[in-house]
Amino acid sequence: MSEGNVIRGHKANLSNKSTSDESKENSLKYLQEHDPEEYPPDEGSGQQSHPRQTSGSSTGSASQNVESVTHGKDAGNVMRGLKATISNPNVSEEAKERAHEKLDVLEGAE
Repeated sequence: MSEGNVIRGHKANLSNKSTSDESKENSLKYLQEHDPEEYPPDEGSGQQSHPRQTSGSSTGSASQNVESVTHGKDAGNVMRGLKATISNPNVSEEAKERAHEKLDVLEGAE
């Protein structure tokens, strides 16, 4: 199985409501080791809560630059994805707030 498929499987596991917390912790550890750009370890405890209910991938503050939000992807596509996240009723309020913050960064750069 390719590394990309394994990473996608672990990402899916984090989003799956039916999987156990232990399973999600194992997936998060794997992603922190194999995809540290999107899942950096938390500096304090060595772990980080799941950063993605968005697709994006870094935890947010308004001082982020565009590159940290888009990760080299097309800014228009990222903005559309963030807007979809905000309007999706199945997305948590926390994820919607992060999407708003990232969208503010991108809209401020226009």
